[in-house]
Amino acid sequence: VTFTNIAIAGTSLLLSVLGLLAILALFVGLCFLALRRLEDKDQPASTPVEIGALEKILAHEDHTAQNNLTAISTMKAGILRRLALRLSFYLISISAQKVFRPGFLATINTIHFARWVLLPGTNRLMFFSNYGGSWESYLEDFIAKASAGLTGVWSNTDGYPRTRWLFLDGARDGDRFKRWARRQQVPTLFWYTAYPNLNTTRIRINSRIRRG
Repeated sequence: VTFTNIAIAGTSLLLSVLGLLAILALFVGLCFLALRRLEDKDQPASTPVEIGALEKILAHEDHTAQNNLTAISTMKAGILRRLALRLSFYLISISAQKVFRPGFLATINTIHFARWVLLPGTNRLMFFSNYGGSWESYLEDFIAKASAGLTGVWSNTDGYPRTRWLFLDGARDGDRFKRWARRQQVPTLFWYTAYPNLNTTRIRINSRIRRG
């Protein structure tokens, strides 16, 4: 084996890797262009919230320092939307593990728990969350501080406010987003909170005191 052979093999390997990266970049670019065309055709829902359903939800809110939210949305058709959803889930997961402070989502510190679940074998996307404060303040925090993450996920469901490039706009249309969010909500059948009268700040302080 000569140095020349090693150099040729190394160059071939490098060119192969660069070629694969170029193909991958082209594929991702074409997917985003196709997604952008779909976004231009999307029709945001403008129907009002059904009063009877809203009253059932409001009846269970603001009884303690914490609230809960259960929402069920319908996925838009097509494999591209499924891929976009998986990409958003992945980026949110990486951000939560590597970027955000423990217990925070971006700079939001009022969330006790939040999870999306794409129900297997269906086109239903469920969202569960426990949070401190009112529903209004919770959504305002999301709109102001984490709209890109919300939009990256929920823009792949029916009726969501108009979105660009998967992460832009969407929830930034605050009033429309709030109406959309209310339409997705369903009554929570069971909910447990260990500290119903404490906010997340107080819980963290108590935890530090307990650890000494």
